[in-house]
Amino acid sequence: MKYLIAIATLLLCCSPAVARDVVLSGEPALETLGPNCELESECGDFAYVDCDSETDGPAYYVEKETLRIIMRCGGACDIPSNENKEGYCSECPPQQWKECKEGNGDD
Repeated sequence: MKYLIAIATLLLCCSPAVARDVVLSGEPALETLGPNCELESECGDFAYVDCDSETDGPAYYVEKETLRIIMRCGGACDIPSNENKEGYCSECPPQQWKECKEGNGDD
């Protein structure tokens, strides 16, 4: 019985589905995107997370509740193999972010 509880606990705590559902509210959630990540800005249901983009690190536009990446930007755009990948650098910032900022009167 102890083994079943241990396995169930590991599956619940460590499954990717659980990690994706973490609310973007602190460092443990930000660490799922990579090292040195900081929440830079929020708008409605979206957030901009910077992972040292000034020094060629990535930057992400994500859904706040799920951490689903809407667009990868920053240093991720400097890698030639990312040029034509969906969700990479094609529109930084993404349309959802622009619409949210415009709707809130932010530029």
